[in-house]
Amino acid sequence: MAEKFLAEQLEDVEGSAEATVLEMKEERGLGKTLDIILHRGTMNKGDEIAVATPTGPLVTKIKGMFSPRGMSEMRDAGDRWDSVDTVSAAAGLKLSAPDIESILAGTTLRVIPDDKSRQQIIDQITEECEISIELDEEGIAIKADTLGGLEALAFEIRGMKDVSGNPRNINIRSATIGPINRKDIRSAAISADPYERVLLTFSSGILAEAQSELSSDDCDVLHIGSDIIYHILEEYDEWIELTKKRLEEEGRENVIHPGRILIMEDHVFRRSGPAVVGVRVLAGRIHVGQRLLTVDGEKAGRVKSIRDGDHVLSEAKQGDELAVAIQGITIGRGVDEEDVLLVDVPESHIRKLRKLNISSIEEEILAEIIAIHRKDDHFWGR
Repeated sequence: MAEKFLAEQLEDVEGSAEATVLEMKEERGLGKTLDIILHRGTMNKGDEIAVATPTGPLVTKIKGMFSPRGMSEMRDAGDRWDSVDTVSAAAGLKLSAPDIESILAGTTLRVIPDDKSRQQIIDQITEECEISIELDEEGIAIKADTLGGLEALAFEIRGMKDVSGNPRNINIRSATIGPINRKDIRSAAISADPYERVLLTFSSGILAEAQSELSSDDCDVLHIGSDIIYHILEEYDEWIELTKKRLEEEGRENVIHPGRILIMEDHVFRRSGPAVVGVRVLAGRIHVGQRLLTVDGEKAGRVKSIRDGDHVLSEAKQGDELAVAIQGITIGRGVDEEDVLLVDVPESHIRKLRKLNISSIEEEILAEIIAIHRKDDHFWGR
């Protein structure tokens, strides 16, 4: 139906021959051929033609032309093709010519009727070779099988929004036409930003070498491809949210988070060397190795170990009641039963915490810690 629709809509029999390139195919018995819709003029075997490729205009000559046999449409012709010497608009046909492997689908094929019009036609083809997608220095890579498909994909990506309706502001580093190759994957893999190690493809194939690389265990490039743009966007959007959560969790493990604990009454098991006390985590979390602070801003040692019965833990969270060994304090000297202690968050971690999605209670503790330190240093944590 595609060629029938285009033939009806684009017919313009006057002037030099022009056709729309649908796709390049390998046909049994014919070799590499172009499926085209001739919508203007008359095309002859042996005509010189100009077509668009990713590297610029290609000028070549028609070696053969083939029309569907009988009343068949191009898609239903199978191997039933008749060789023809002349075709007039409007018609769907195949043609063979040298060096047509990289021709851009969706662009215009033009016949060069004489030397006088040669340069004008080549200039027109040159304009079609230029992909009108604004690229960024860093970002994701996108591919499609046609120029129109590539531009449509880029447009939709630029318009993506998060669940709150805010723009995603996705940067696009590379936009090319054709199947995925190894260079595409390796180019995406070197990005320092995990959000940009992404390759989105619309109706693009994958070369065998690229498929092997994408399937390898050590490949950390995300590839999402489909023949439907909205399926690509939906899957990509889900991946962004999952990646955001994963990176936040990883960040939480590397950043010291705010925490508040209470030394419980009648739960002093050893007063020093290290002090071993029963604590309740009032808010946030505590982790082995973290330094503690009194609410008055005095140093209160370092968490040496955390135990819950016979279980040795590395971390305790809000609501937990367990035994904690604290190195560097003596119970009864500056720190006592029923005292509240805070995790002493390093100043260098303040900015990191502000970028993470910490809870409201953690924000409250963080504000308290900052206020304590700013009694001595007005610019602490800024």
